[in-house]
Amino acid sequence: MKLPMPVVIVCCAIWTTVHGQSVEQTPIEAYREAAKNGKEDQLWSRCHATASTMERFLVGPGGHPEYEHFHVTVAKTAGQIALFLAEAKRLYRNGEAELTDRMKTDAVFVNADPHPPSSGPAPAAIEHIVLLSKSSGIAIQPLELKLDPVDWGTAVGARARPNRASARFELRQVRELPAGEFDVVLVTQYGERRCKVGAKDRERLFGGR
Repeated sequence: MKLPMPVVIVCCAIWTTVHGQSVEQTPIEAYREAAKNGKEDQLWSRCHATASTMERFLVGPGGHPEYEHFHVTVAKTAGQIALFLAEAKRLYRNGEAELTDRMKTDAVFVNADPHPPSSGPAPAAIEHIVLLSKSSGIAIQPLELKLDPVDWGTAVGARARPNRASARFELRQVRELPAGEFDVVLVTQYGERRCKVGAKDRERLFGGR
């Protein structure tokens, strides 16, 4: 039996809606598409964590704050994969062969590296990392935190060597933070060092709220 034209159109529309939608990309697929288009830098947000907001604007040579600071990267899994593979390429390793299933699981990653000072004390040792909503004060704790000492010195009077830190957070919790920007808070030996993920970066990485 031949279906009337309106029925055919409705059926086609339903088929397109149900079967034509693109399935959400896996992290490795998202990385490969970004790499193909030369847009890996859209997979992360970067900022300088300092002791105060004012210090972030006191920029010296090379675009770095003139005070103690940390280089912070916030990324979902696709961005973390991109960073991992870039480092593997620099060391002439087969990065994709080293990726594990766990490394491809959806999550949010924060990496913090101390900036070597040209003079004066080195950055204090990182002890913990949280993500903090600027509007509500809600803090998200990491699922995992890894601390590794750096090999270029010890802060003057410090009880511990400077270190780099990497933390993994649950993606759902980050997406559910109250609307607006949020802070990355590094709890260090000498107090907090902060920088923000702005509203535009948050929308690009996690969807708007």
